[in-house]
Amino acid sequence: KVSDGTTWKTGLAISPAGLVRKPENPAFRAWRATATSTPASGAKTGFTQTTALAGTISLGAALSEGANLVVPATGLYLIFLQYVINTTTGYELSLLVNGVTEIAYGRGGNTGAIIQTGMLQALTALSAGDTLCLSHSGSAQFQHGPNRTQISGVML
Repeated sequence: KVSDGTTWKTGLAISPAGLVRKPENPAFRAWRATATSTPASGAKTGFTQTTALAGTISLGAALSEGANLVVPATGLYLIFLQYVINTTTGYELSLLVNGVTEIAYGRGGNTGAIIQTGMLQALTALSAGDTLCLSHSGSAQFQHGPNRTQISGVML
């Protein structure tokens, strides 16, 4: 158990079978409300909905669409960005830390109206207060919502 001086929380739990859990380590999902959008080339977009599977997660400053995702604690994270595209004439998609540092990158060609799905992943060190957002180049219509275009992450 650990305390901030007011509240006690379980920092590490070991079961009789030897399973180790860290229930306060952040594990989360975030997405934009169900819809479609075609972000302008050069736009930075974010998220509108979050689910904390463990620990906490929050949204920060507003972007052209959605808001930055705020990293809750300093540590090593495994991040997955799943995306679904309805139509495209060619696009590039980047996952950025603090709106600048690229930690994952994807690119697709002209597929017309064929739906594409993709997954970007990153193993990266993040600091409490860092933000995550998407950067777009080219033209693509994205499907938004849970299990469509979404980010998932867990602190290791």
